[in-house]
Formats: sequence, structure tokens, C-alpha cells
Amino acid sequence: MAGSGGEKSMSGDEEERLVEVHASTVALRMPTNGNPIVLNLVPDYLLLLIGHVVMDWRELEFDFDKLMHVLLAMSAEPLPDRLPSSLKEKRKLFQSLVGSQLSDAPMLVGQLLRISDELWECAKIRNLIVHGNAYLDFPNSEFRFEKLRKGQLSSVMLTRDRFEILCSRMAELKGAFVRLGYDDIGIDDCEMPVLRRLQKKYLEMYPFF
Repeated sequence: MAGSGGEKSMSGDEEERLVEVHASTVALRMPTNGNPIVLNLVPDYLLLLIGHVVMDWRELEFDFDKLMHVLLAMSAEPLPDRLPSSLKEKRKLFQSLVGSQLSDAPMLVGQLLRISDELWECAKIRNLIVHGNAYLDFPNSEFRFEKLRKGQLSSVMLTRDRFEILCSRMAELKGAFVRLGYDDIGIDDCEMPVLRRLQKKYLEMYPFF
């Protein structure tokens, strides 16, 4: 018998063959024959926020890579063929380059290291959102994103407001990279020559940053 909208209703026997499978606080029904019934529980507003995170991160990582190339170009060391693929390795290289190329400007070094720390914290949440599994916590209207890697489970709970806060943090980081190309970014006058040297190289390589 067809149900409303032309969908076929399940018989009582078919219903009995369904078992409850609980993934966190989301209950999914799975037939005993092993073919899962996929339920799309992700609302449109959440898909939109996830899309913002994906696109904002793409631009942010691109800006981070540009700064990495500038620091590498300022170094007397031979340039590598390519940057490391993982953000963890990029961050290690970035910290090393900042310390070696800008050693005469400790305030500037401190600001850039804080930026890399903030980037790393955002990346951990972004990775859970993009690569993890999402489960809805019904009582609190929160989504939990979790990922199992090397036997360790990482998770984060996000409401709509927390999603928007993450997007704001990423926008502020992008603004920090852009300002670095031309602004004084609040360091002492004694460090300005180092910043100007960095900005000069930045604008030579990326005149329309």
C-alpha cells in the first residue's frame, strides 16, 4: 500500500525486522539485513554554516601560505620545492622562520606566533567539522562533531552561536594577515624597520594581497 506522497508503507513484519542503532544521541533505524536507512538530520542552516567554515578556512590557509612564502623568500636558506602538506608541519616551519627572520623584533614575533596559535586552535575545530561525524543532541539543540584518529576520540559541541563565533575568529585571523601587508599592527617604533622589511617583500611577491 502506498502512503502519502506515493511512498510505500512498510508492513508490520518489515517494521519488526528493524532494530534501533544509537549513534550518540541520534537514533538511526537499521534493518537487520545490514542495509542502513540513512536519515538526513542536518538542517539547512547548519549546512550553510559548515559551508562558511569550509570556504573561510580555504581563504585563511591561502593567506597563511602566502606569508610562509614571504618568510622563506627572506631566508638565505634554499627554498623548498613545496610547503608541508599538514598544518602541523607548516606551523612548525612558520615558527622557525619567524624566529630566525624577525629575531630583531620580539613584539612582532610574539604577535605572529599568537596568530599561528589561534590558527591552530581554529583548525582543530574546523577539522572535526569537515572530517568528523555530526550527531544531534536533541535536548540542547547542539551538534556534536567527533573524529576517531589513532585510537583517540576528539569531539566538540557546537550551537549555532558557537559556529558563528568560529567564523568570526577565522575572519579576524584573515584580517590580521591582510593588515600585516601594510599596517603598523601596533608594535614599537624600534621594530618598525623589521616590519617594513617584511612588508616590502610581501608587496613585491603579492602586490594585490
